[in-house]
This record gives sequence, C-alpha cells and structure tokens, in this order.
Amino acid sequence: FKDIRLTYAELDQQTDKLARLLASKGAKPGVVIGLVAERSLEMVLGILAVIRSGAAYVPIDPRYPEDRVSHMLEDLRCPVILLQKDIFRRSIPAGFAAELIEIQHGVSHALQLPAVDTSTHQTRQLAYVMYTSGSTGKPKGVMIEQRSIVRLIKNARDVEFDETDCILITSAPGFDVTTFELWGALLNGLTLAVIDEDTLLDPVQLAHEIRDKQVTFLWVVAPLFNQLVQ
Repeated sequence: FKDIRLTYAELDQQTDKLARLLASKGAKPGVVIGLVAERSLEMVLGILAVIRSGAAYVPIDPRYPEDRVSHMLEDLRCPVILLQKDIFRRSIPAGFAAELIEIQHGVSHALQLPAVDTSTHQTRQLAYVMYTSGSTGKPKGVMIEQRSIVRLIKNARDVEFDETDCILITSAPGFDVTTFELWGALLNGLTLAVIDEDTLLDPVQLAHEIRDKQVTFLWVVAPLFNQLVQ
C-alpha cells in the first residue's frame, strides 16, 4: 500500500497483536465486529485480525448514510468497532454503545495479552456479514461462513493462481468482490496490492500502479472498465 510493504511474517505478527486485543474485548465465534475503513493497509489488518480472533466482521463504508449505519449496527449489536483512522468516529451514530478502536499500522497492540486459541474455530462459523443495498426496503445482512471463502478461492475453476502473481484490490470493503481479491491473494501465497480511491479513479496513476506493483489480476466493475478503456 503506497510505499509500505509487508512480508507474510510481518503481516502475521501485526494481525496477531490486534487479534489478541480484540479477543480481550470479547471477540469470539458468533460475535460481529464493525470495520469502518476504506481500501487501505488498515482494512487488511482489521479483516485478518477479526477472523483470527474467531469473530466475524461487517464492513462499514465511512461514506454510508447515517441511517444505514444505524440500522446495521443495531441489527448486529457490535460490541467493538475498528476504525481505519480516528476521524471515522464521526461515522458512528451518536449514542451507539460500542468500544471504538483505531487500527494503527506498526503499533504494538496488546503485547502482554494471551494468544488467541484458534483450535476451537470451525469452518461453519461466521466470517463476515454484508448488507444489501436496501432498494426493496431495509438493507438485509447476508451471512457468509468461513468455509464459503475457502470454497470460492481454493476450488476456483475459472482462475489459476501462481505465486508470482499480484492481485490489486479495487473493490470497496462492502462489496463482496473484496473476498476474491483479498483471500485470493493471501490463501495462495500471492502479492496483495492495495490502492486508494484517488489512484483508482485516475487512469494515469492506476496504470503507473499496475506497472510498479507488477499487477497480474485486476477486477474492475463495468462502468470503471469502460472509463479506463476510453
């Protein structure tokens, strides 16, 4: 992400520290943790830490309308909400009772806390919840189990991965293509590249990023694809 590069070992270490902190706050199988983030290194750390703690995450775009965020949080009763940066606190409706934790790359979260016991984690436990648009009424939460992620990534017949490949995350956290991008890379030993919104929407900068990071896989929605082609 930008000029930050992490090895798998460094990613594992930072994820473990944050997962320990989450576990000390009550994260466990069956619990849903809010994640307010844009595409960023913090988004990746947050998702991995929540899964490692045994809990599930619900992605909350900081640009969502307040009533949508309120409905999601009330529906799930999230005890903890992870924030990419502190200014995103204003995305949380006033009066909602949850502990807010800012994800900080490189900060030693919970060094003295006990390790998370992952031996009890099951493939059928909840991995994440994503909400529909709500165009036919109130947004509805779609619950995805951990085994569904594995099924999508490890048995994909239409895509062949090689460890020299690099996948670029272009999807917003609340769009489930992120599942393919994030876990497609990390469950297959690939390189995962992350870009911010401004870079994604600028064809010149995006082209530079693709060349610089040696990206080989890119998922683009139709409107952006047409814009890039033009």
